Amino acid sequence: MKLKINLFSLLVLVFSFSQAQTEKVTVVNVDANSQSFDAEVLTSHLEILMDKSHSYNVADKYTLKEVLKSNDVDQWSCYSEDCLRKVADLMNCEWAVSGRINQLPDNIYISIRMISSNAETPSLSTKMEFLNIPEQVNTMLKLTVQQLLNETPDPVVLKSLTDKNMHANSSNTPETNALNLSGPRMGYTFFTGDAAKVLAKPKYEGGYDASPAMFLFGYQFEQQYLNGSNIQGLFEFIPQIAGLDQGMFLPSFTFLNGIRGSKTGIEFAFGPTIYAQRTVKMYYEEGQWHRPSERQNVNNVPTEERLDSRGVLLAKTNLVFAAGRSFKSGNMNFPVNVFFVPNRRSPRFGFSLGYNISK
Repeated sequence: MKLKINLFSLLVLVFSFSQAQTEKVTVVNVDANSQSFDAEVLTSHLEILMDKSHSYNVADKYTLKEVLKSNDVDQWSCYSEDCLRKVADLMNCEWAVSGRINQLPDNIYISIRMISSNAETPSLSTKMEFLNIPEQVNTMLKLTVQQLLNETPDPVVLKSLTDKNMHANSSNTPETNALNLSGPRMGYTFFTGDAAKVLAKPKYEGGYDASPAMFLFGYQFEQQYLNGSNIQGLFEFIPQIAGLDQGMFLPSFTFLNGIRGSKTGIEFAFGPTIYAQRTVKMYYEEGQWHRPSERQNVNNVPTEERLDSRGVLLAKTNLVFAAGRSFKSGNMNFPVNVFFVPNRRSPRFGFSLGYNISK
């Protein structure tokens, strides 16, 4: 019996000694310079991380709120060493912990410091730099706490949040810096070659009595299928109408596949375009084009489909090459694009402007 009592006393002594060696901390706040982050949620997360470390005994946050309220201390403006030291003293803790998160266009900086209630004890602090991936801020905070407490973080996780190439390989669909330029488009297209000549002809000759420069109006729908690092892979669908400024209705549907730099806004794309066009079968003889219905093709000269306002409406296809850049002003994006449609007889080119608001 005596041996049992001694063993019990020894266990109590060891437990009491270990408790005495665990210093008490109070997690005061986490300051954030961006509306992307909720300071109160981040403060709770920091408290959980400190508590999970088992290196410190974390004070209850509800007790902290009551103590600060009764002593007329604002928790969300208490960032100076003097204020944090005062809070630690009020809470009867050895340390007060405060964090700060700064989100910049390219990076997120996180710093954590521990201020001792004893003015003669040096403070503890650490800071880390990460890629600008706001949805991973909780993981970043965890890594920073581990560094503060001299714990070894997961090297793969750490590298994926600090190395651009590593992050691009770790996920095929990150949202970082992604641009979406869906929105209205306006511009001009310029016809050249045979098409320009036919457009300028009077209607009784099969022309359109129109200018070869036509206003474009449409809308661009786009879908990202790849967003790795700073490069986006895009699929774009652009329905548009040409010729409204000249009383004409010339619809087209363009499908583009391309890439865009998320930071620079520069993009390149290509793909098919489908449009409606009235055509007539004609043959070329004696320096002119003739319709068989107007002049008999006695020499059986090969015929081909030619643009003609008196013809049958048919669907035609071509290939489009496009390039452009998006300019930013606040939350507004202003994409500017140029395009080229190669054709053996009637190549055309043009430009378009658009706008949208970043969400």
